[in-house]
Amino acid sequence: MRVTPFVGPRSRPAQAPVMHSPEVATRLFGVVGRLLAKALLDQQLVTVSLSRPLLKHALALPVAFDDLEQFDASLHKSLSWMLSCGSGDVEALCQTFTASEDELGDGVSSVDLVPGGSDIDVTDANKVRVGGAINKKNQQKSKRM
Repeated sequence: MRVTPFVGPRSRPAQAPVMHSPEVATRLFGVVGRLLAKALLDQQLVTVSLSRPLLKHALALPVAFDDLEQFDASLHKSLSWMLSCGSGDVEALCQTFTASEDELGDGVSSVDLVPGGSDIDVTDANKVRVGGAINKKNQQKSKRM
């Protein structure tokens, strides 16, 4: 798991210097939330740049595929290429409906995006489905944090 605060010019993601466990990350986000709530109650102006997906979650709006770009730019670029590539190019990648997940201390594991995903090859016919499944997985991961 990667904790990525959105800071800097034009709200580009900045890589966090330390990787935290999910429990520590949850506590850190809780502290930041309490700090912002206290500032709001005290009518203090706090200049904070929040990511578009986080704002959409807070406002209960659906998160779109283009919002993935702020969460993980390289994944968005790869999926955009896959969705726009020509016939036959997707099959050449030899991909299945799985994703790699880095668990702290446990190494990298393969996770099925759909039930039985390790047995389903990505083709031109189902490449939109795998893009949606990866986007959904990232939304769920961001909600857990």
